[in-house]
Amino acid sequence: MADIKKPADLMHILPAQEKRLKKMERQLAVPRTDVSIVNTTETTTSATAVALTTADTVTVVTTAVCLIHIYVVVTAKTTAGTCRVYLFDHDANAGAGSTDEILNTSSATDDVLATADFSSFGNVPSGTPITFPNTSTWTTAAGAHKFSLKYLTTSGTATFRNRKLFAWAQPF
Repeated sequence: MADIKKPADLMHILPAQEKRLKKMERQLAVPRTDVSIVNTTETTTSATAVALTTADTVTVVTTAVCLIHIYVVVTAKTTAGTCRVYLFDHDANAGAGSTDEILNTSSATDDVLATADFSSFGNVPSGTPITFPNTSTWTTAAGAHKFSLKYLTTSGTATFRNRKLFAWAQPF
């Protein structure tokens, strides 16, 4: 910051500082985090990924260059086969179906699925969110991005409860 030696220097610096502060206020005013917590128990027999009756949806505002952190916890139970949870970005994958598989389990008993089970993004330490950049392989555009979870079972009936979806966009 420039040295202020006389009042004229202060008058020269203030407009630039005010503009910078207003820009920071606008950045802080947008929702960079969102959470969806659904405690009800819901079932599906669908072999294709579908949203449950109470949708798990979050919306965060991203910048063109940022990191997007997603954390998922779901308790799942299936009578047969495998139950799966998909993360879906409505903006990047409009009409693309359920191509973004994140979690799966073949347990017939209650099994807590969390980000440690993320299959599409490699090994993620237990209890940490999955983090990916806003790049050409994901969303790229700045603006509001809606993420949701979809569910399926390969056979039988799958039950999902205690569903938690957290999203955080970190601009830099």
